[in-house]
Amino acid sequence: MCQMIELFYVESKIIKEYIKRMRFDKRILFFLHILKIGGDKMNDVSVIGRIVKPVHVKEIGTDKYVINNILAISKKKKEGSEQTADFIPIVVWGKPAQIIEQYCEKGNLIGVTGRLSSRQYMAQDGKYHFIVEIIVSKIHLIEGKRYVNER
Repeated sequence: MCQMIELFYVESKIIKEYIKRMRFDKRILFFLHILKIGGDKMNDVSVIGRIVKPVHVKEIGTDKYVINNILAISKKKKEGSEQTADFIPIVVWGKPAQIIEQYCEKGNLIGVTGRLSSRQYMAQDGKYHFIVEIIVSKIHLIEGKRYVNER
């Protein structure tokens, strides 16, 4: 049974404290995020999902790091059907990319906050491809490497 608590303007430390007190299963955690109206905050997105591909950081130039990966975000299961997921590309720059490389691996559950970005490119076959991805600004480690090894 999932429980949802309405929390307004709370930091991740307070959310973690609620999780401890309420004895939430981290795999059931709903990542709560309040959109601030106006400015650049209208394009905020927060999701929780599992890392699909092995984590690989690319160093671009001096002290610039990036991870391109995919999150599998579970969909609500309909009665009598199999569990399905959305597969959303993510791009993580800088320090968060280094943290993911150090503490996460394929299959880990993480929360990300960022903005949606779209782009298109022409493939070698001459066809245009359109991509929507999350440009990550914050990460929330829900499961680390150690948790996956214990499963």
